[in-house]
Amino acid sequence: YMSLGKAEEAWKAFRNMQEKGTLPDFKTYSKFINCLCQAGKSEDALDLVSEMLDKGIAPSTVNFRTVFYGLNREGKQDLARTVLQKKSALAAQRKVST
Repeated sequence: YMSLGKAEEAWKAFRNMQEKGTLPDFKTYSKFINCLCQAGKSEDALDLVSEMLDKGIAPSTVNFRTVFYGLNREGKQDLARTVLQKKSALAAQRKVST
């Protein structure tokens, strides 16, 4: 679905996969984040970044950047700032743990 640009169908499949007990990995989250941002659904992509963090999967700089630019493109600068805050908090947490 993602490669066909069908974000709604892809999103439903993603949630259905989780309901059936298949846990997404980093690669799956990354693909969905990209797909959602391309479809103008960057807020949903931001939710996925938060979900990754909640599940102990560290989003990459590319994940953060994709959501940041998507939100800006959609005129949601306030939310885009939260992406930078989450990235900074994650970076600070990594420094403390090493």
